[in-house]
Amino acid sequence: LLGADASPRRSIFGKIDRRFLPGVLRVFDFANPELHSPGRYDTNVPQQALFFLNSPFTIQRARALVRNLSESSPEARVRRMFAAVYQRDPTPEQLAASLEYVREAEPAPDPDAALTAATRAWHYGFSKVDQESNAVTGFTELPHFDGTQWSGGADWPDAQLGWVRLTADGGHAGNTVDHAAVRRWIAPAEAVIRIHGAVEKIQECGDGVRVFICSGESPLDAWQVEFGATTETNVDRVPVVAGEAIDFVVDCGANNDFGCDGFRWTIRIEQLNADGVVMQTWDSSRDFGGDVSHPEPLTEWERLAQALMLSNEFIFVD
Repeated sequence: LLGADASPRRSIFGKIDRRFLPGVLRVFDFANPELHSPGRYDTNVPQQALFFLNSPFTIQRARALVRNLSESSPEARVRRMFAAVYQRDPTPEQLAASLEYVREAEPAPDPDAALTAATRAWHYGFSKVDQESNAVTGFTELPHFDGTQWSGGADWPDAQLGWVRLTADGGHAGNTVDHAAVRRWIAPAEAVIRIHGAVEKIQECGDGVRVFICSGESPLDAWQVEFGATTETNVDRVPVVAGEAIDFVVDCGANNDFGCDGFRWTIRIEQLNADGVVMQTWDSSRDFGGDVSHPEPLTEWERLAQALMLSNEFIFVD
């Protein structure tokens, strides 16, 4: 009814499946199709306003209305919008209020603005682990962040990338050694760093996980981690250059047994000066984050168009 293939036109007749009545019709108190209904009752409940505020369908219609505006002056554009939505001119008060809104509307916020420099230093993905050298190759960033975890998609496990995921305090290894979970830190400048960490397997079943810290494709150290024990993952005084990647890797092991491979791993990176004094720190849990996928924000004209569609005058046209 209002999905990706929805018609932008109002219709007089439409197919109704009496057993599977669309939810949007229930929101607007659609009459019971099993009964005779000679008239429509006017209702106004919060669900209706929320639908028009949040529905992708109405957002698409607002964008389409603005795309079709050819008028150059703001006043002419407002008059054209009222004519398209209400089939009338705006009142003087409505015209003035609309022009004031468009003129003073603030730009949409940048979703990346809240990310700190420390957060931007971390990247989240998966890689292949070479079975002979323990080198990590083919780093690919995970495509989906929902605010709490990086993974292959909205569903976990993902149909393509499986069980691999990373959270603020750990994650889960992927289904094979080709999908090792990788938390990557990028050095912002030339420095000497020290790494402190502790990793543990959080599920009793399974055959353990393998843990690596790598600089580029060269492993700095590696551990086999079993349930019931905390393993320290400390590396002292590692020189890095600007842009160099340090990878913190967990895979399911050579047997590709990925069952029960959830883990907890906290990582702290310290930048040291020549005297060994800590100058700056990065913390994998504190700095965890990313840009949650946001739809493209509406412009001030598109927001005005949507506001016009939120009115009872538009919703309840007889």
